[in-house]
Amino acid sequence: MPGLNTAFDWIESSRDDMTRFMLELLKIKAVNPDGGGKGEYERAMFMMKSLEDLGLKVTRYDVPDGRVTEGVRVNLTTTLEGQDERRTLWFAAHMDTVPEGPRELWSTDPYIPVLKDGKIFGRGAEDNGQAIGSTFFAMKAIKDLGIRPTMNLGLTYVSDEESGRD
Repeated sequence: MPGLNTAFDWIESSRDDMTRFMLELLKIKAVNPDGGGKGEYERAMFMMKSLEDLGLKVTRYDVPDGRVTEGVRVNLTTTLEGQDERRTLWFAAHMDTVPEGPRELWSTDPYIPVLKDGKIFGRGAEDNGQAIGSTFFAMKAIKDLGIRPTMNLGLTYVSDEESGRD
């Protein structure tokens, strides 16, 4: 099994890929319909393709929602087989974002992410883009380094967290 330094080297060598991924992810406007947006369908399709490009089998769960053009809100899951297939450690992130609020409070377009001083600024970068990106790249690192985890690792990317509805 690769050592910690190998993992750190992988992370450092993947920095540009991670940055590009996050910039592309955040360009996909995914405002929750409760906030006046069209939902996260396009972001879900981006994530589904990204996971499949890693060689992972993705299961898609569509939840009917007449407020969005596609008629469904998409949820995704995938797992990486571990040594003990009876147990799965799940990581969850949500794909929708809240509206930007007053535009005058933004110094740039909130839906065009900006890289400044090694940080990414844009709507959804922290909530919850960082969780999508970090879990995706953790899974990619494990696959790329040939690590077979002790138990299955699961990722789930869900819609409709930013709601506030009962």
